[in-house]
Amino acid sequence: MTVIPTTKIAASFGLTENDLLRRALLSFLVEEKRQVLQLKLAILAHYGPDSIADLEAKIVQGSVVEHRLGRPDRY
Repeated sequence: MTVIPTTKIAASFGLTENDLLRRALLSFLVEEKRQVLQLKLAILAHYGPDSIADLEAKIVQGSVVEHRLGRPDRY
């Protein structure tokens, strides 16, 4: 694997190294947010609640089992 310094990559796009890193971080965070929203929609579709509050109420009532990804401290 060839390692290319970020300064060269930035220069090839006409950017400063800081601008390149800022854009890379922004792209990464946008993608992470998209994945979280996609997971949220999948969970809501699976359990069929009307809202997050409804899903939480169903979990408390025991009518659905809490999704393992709903609690990051339980990974």
